[in-house]
Amino acid sequence: MARAGRRKRLLSGESECAYCGRVPAVTIDHVIPKALFLPPLPLDMITVPACSSCNLDKSKYDVFLRDHLVSNIDLPANETADRIRTGPYQRAVERKQSELWKDIQSDRTKKTKLSDDKGNYLGMHVEMYYSHGPMKEAITFIVKGLYYRLLDKRIPENHSFLVGGIPSREDLLHQFQKLKSLGQVGSAKIGDNKIFVCFCQTYCTDEEAVAATMWGLIFYDRTYMGCLSVGPNLRRQTDPAFLAQY
Repeated sequence: MARAGRRKRLLSGESECAYCGRVPAVTIDHVIPKALFLPPLPLDMITVPACSSCNLDKSKYDVFLRDHLVSNIDLPANETADRIRTGPYQRAVERKQSELWKDIQSDRTKKTKLSDDKGNYLGMHVEMYYSHGPMKEAITFIVKGLYYRLLDKRIPENHSFLVGGIPSREDLLHQFQKLKSLGQVGSAKIGDNKIFVCFCQTYCTDEEAVAATMWGLIFYDRTYMGCLSVGPNLRRQTDPAFLAQY
């Protein structure tokens, strides 16, 4: 649907919230947070109608997601991510405004001291979880928004979401090659692919109900995540070992 058409529906009070279904949706939300970009924003930003409550709730996780994606200095260089890390993220840390940094400093994260062969201290490895907390909430919101944008309808209300990291682009693409026969395939990107790309597949039952959706998300061409949304029937049939990957 064209952006002008979505805005016209929004202003007419006919739009439902892409996240909760409330009518009317009175705001337009950027599914992939604006915080992940430097100005000027790309012209093909992905937007959906949203109620004020969902827009506010999602915004609480947008900056946490940004800080998580840009803060790891061991990842390959990305010009946008590196400039955000040394700019907005660093300023947020110095002002004690970064919720990610607060988590890192607290007892809520698992930390492992790193040292070389001679025992010299090299720093601290911090394990961040995708399966719960702010990262899961951020990715769940994004997947709901992408589903609405790609299919022009909300993801089924009874779906549960599982989120996990994927080691590499090759692993992500390999998983989607294996799943190709299961259902409809979609994709989305913003700009030149260096900030956000996603792949998705939907699996439907014989009754054409959406039983599951599978998502591969690539941020800054270096961080890979998977998200699985599962309806109650398939959830009962799915191997727990498969679900444990997320």
